[in-house]
Amino acid sequence: MFDISFAELLLVIIVAVVFIRPKDVPTVVRTIAKVMKSLRDFSHEVKQVFDDITREAGAGEIKKTLDAEMQMIKGDDGKFYESYKIPDTLSGNVDVKKNDRPEE
Repeated sequence: MFDISFAELLLVIIVAVVFIRPKDVPTVVRTIAKVMKSLRDFSHEVKQVFDDITREAGAGEIKKTLDAEMQMIKGDDGKFYESYKIPDTLSGNVDVKKNDRPEE
């Protein structure tokens, strides 16, 4: 979530041992855990609000339309052809014809 490396975590522990008395460490850890939980809950609430706003605005339909348009490729002849994702094509999930393009 926060992308903390082992060295950074070790540095935080060393600083905590130096500046925090050993008997206060459990209370500090509990306080940090409470703050982290409240931040996580807050971020979840904000995400829910944005999801509700996009759902009410109809952004889902716009996204579907844009995704469908982005699947089309304009050929040299000016016509539009459907594009395929390579992993789908290789796994056999897409029926690709060898000669999709019209004869010139």
